[in-house]
Amino acid sequence: SKEKSRSAPQKELDLRVSKANVGISWSLFTRLQAEKDNRHYTLQKMRILCLQHVSFEGPAALADWAQAHGHPILSHRLYEDGELPSIKDFDCLFIKGGPMNIYEEAKYPWLELEKALIREAIAWGKYIIGICLGGQLIA
Repeated sequence: SKEKSRSAPQKELDLRVSKANVGISWSLFTRLQAEKDNRHYTLQKMRILCLQHVSFEGPAALADWAQAHGHPILSHRLYEDGELPSIKDFDCLFIKGGPMNIYEEAKYPWLELEKALIREAIAWGKYIIGICLGGQLIA
């Protein structure tokens, strides 16, 4: 029957419209708002990975912004530890600058792994911000 083919939210909406001439039921609105709020909450708690190429190029103002907005941030010093975190360990990637060039893999072997992580982050649809060398690596 026509009545059985409608979903519960649609039945509730139809009932509200017919009884109170209202365009959407409060309980349906509340459920939709809760879903929207859950998505917002997820974005609020974005896990940020900051890749550092040299000791004097830290996250600085990016860390201040992340902290002010409730985003946990992990700084990874490529020059000390070439092993990179998994793509599943972060939602956003900050890539800082440095004096090296993007083609100097022989001198800085971690550049090759970093480029692979950046390609993977792009493929996964991660948020990515590159500063100076970081922007060049993204390009």
